[in-house]
Amino acid sequence: METSKRQKYVDYLVGEYGYDARVTPWGIYIEYPNFDDNGTAVVNWRVTEHELAGLNGIRMPRGFTGGQQYAFSELTAALHAFTGSRGTMHGASMRIEIDN
Repeated sequence: METSKRQKYVDYLVGEYGYDARVTPWGIYIEYPNFDDNGTAVVNWRVTEHELAGLNGIRMPRGFTGGQQYAFSELTAALHAFTGSRGTMHGASMRIEIDN
């Protein structure tokens, strides 16, 4: 089932970066040029709407506003640093494990 918070992340990746991203029953599927720009990286982000909601403001210094934008930039940093061709992100940690 599609959720509004997942769709916001998909809209951000598609609108800001032109990635192929879509909501799936278990999270978000993301496809984009890989680290070396010689192929495609595919990341399956297995994340619930509840976990995404936790990104908005959690880990934020006291008095810092704009948690959602911070989470968006954390996501793009994780994707840009991923050097594999296929991987899985579990939950809100944004660490991508390379799939074999």
